[in-house]
Amino acid sequence: VITYDKIGFNSFVTAKASYAYRMRVFRDARLALGLDAGIVQLSVDGAKLQQALGTVDNGIPSGSAIAPDFGFGAYFNTSDFYLGFSVQHLFAPKLGLSSPDGSSYAFTIGQHYYIMGGYNYALNRNLTLKPAVFIKSDFVSTQFDANITLLFNNLIWGGGSYRLDDAFIAMVGMNITSDLKIGYSYDITT
Repeated sequence: VITYDKIGFNSFVTAKASYAYRMRVFRDARLALGLDAGIVQLSVDGAKLQQALGTVDNGIPSGSAIAPDFGFGAYFNTSDFYLGFSVQHLFAPKLGLSSPDGSSYAFTIGQHYYIMGGYNYALNRNLTLKPAVFIKSDFVSTQFDANITLLFNNLIWGGGSYRLDDAFIAMVGMNITSDLKIGYSYDITT
């Protein structure tokens, strides 16, 4: 997977390959372990930044740096329950740039942790209640999402979510096939 993100005078590129090993633990319980490996690249166009500011500052870094990057994840599921954990930037890659005046700058990409879990509770033959949680953190800031959806005839679903200190979310959707779903959500910021 290759991603490219450009913000102002900075660009960030990642190129990674992923592998997952899946195994049956017991009856309908499965465990998957995954690893991704690749590179990250940070580029800063200091000359364009100086031009935009209308100044000359030889302390502004410029150039490009590349570092190896890794991620890990684990996912456990049964027919009614799932729990997952992953970490991106496992070894917190460091990228170094220098400026025309010889100053050195080190940029560290912090680790990002993700935890998710959910349960499918059959209310009756036609209705399934699906509560779930999703936690994202870099240990500087943490986001917590609590979701609940109601699935009708394993075809149409609707529900809501709350992202702590951010938004209420309304969701509706339809299962086109067992592998393809289409949905719509609308965030109402708080």
